[in-house]
Amino acid sequence: MTGVSIYKKTATVSKSGKVFAFGRKAEMDGRDTSLGGYYVFMQKKTYNGQIKGGLDIYWASVAENLTYPQAVETMNTKLGYVAFQGK
Repeated sequence: MTGVSIYKKTATVSKSGKVFAFGRKAEMDGRDTSLGGYYVFMQKKTYNGQIKGGLDIYWASVAENLTYPQAVETMNTKLGYVAFQGK
């Protein structure tokens, strides 16, 4: 996905074992959180016989163009517990 930064340090495992992380439009990195542009990503794994190890791991967007409080709410909902606090 071009133009989007995935914040891998925020990657958190949900109750169901799936991995979620925050992201943001690249041009918004380092700017005030009130400007929005947040994403919530889920890590996906698919079988690929053409690569070493056979497992292709990538990030798929779950929700796009959110405000910070919306992103935190979406993330906590997907995780199944409160892991992040919104403003």
